[in-house]
This record gives sequence, structure tokens and C-alpha cells, in this order.
Amino acid sequence: MELLLYEDLCLPLLGKMPLSEGYKGNYIRLTWSNESLETPPEGTIEIVMHYYTRACIMHMLRAMIFTGLIGNAVSCYFLPLLENVFGICNYSWRSTIVTYLYRWLYHACMS
Repeated sequence: MELLLYEDLCLPLLGKMPLSEGYKGNYIRLTWSNESLETPPEGTIEIVMHYYTRACIMHMLRAMIFTGLIGNAVSCYFLPLLENVFGICNYSWRSTIVTYLYRWLYHACMS
């Protein structure tokens, strides 16, 4: 599996790149996302609405599903899952959560 970096994902999927304080490792700080992608301007075109939609879903992933695991940040590994905004409802989110939790469990056991 190829290592994904935030540089490869943020611009095409969120439309913006965080400055150095907007990320840590391969995690996007939600404070940057809040400030940059909080409310779309009036009359926004569809592709820009997709950027805001992805940012909103990232916040929901962090706030509702992966609470307490990674502080105030979301892993860049979720961004490719959000590439197809219309196909998100067809994903097996249970499997994603279990896989992610096992990964954290593995890292906790190895440290």
C-alpha cells in the first residue's frame, strides 16, 4: 500500500492546503478545517460544495465515530473514502471503524 500524504490529498479533495500549523504528520487539524471550510459562500459552484461536504463529513467522523482517539485531528487516510461524495452512503462504515480500531489496538500493543 502506498503511503498517503496530506499534500497529495488536501488540494484535490478539499480545495485548499493547510499551512504547517494545519496538520501534524498525516493528520489534518480540525481547527484549520473549521477556519477554512466552515460555511460556503453564497452562490458556490458544485465542486466547491463538494469540498465543504468532505470537510463536514471529516468532522462527523471525528466527532461521532472516532472520538477520543486522535485528539483534534482527522487522519488523511479517510480523504480517499470521501472522494466520491455521492457514493459515500454505499460504504461499509462498520468495517472501516473496526479496521481502524484494530490498527490503533495494534499500535498500542506494540508500544
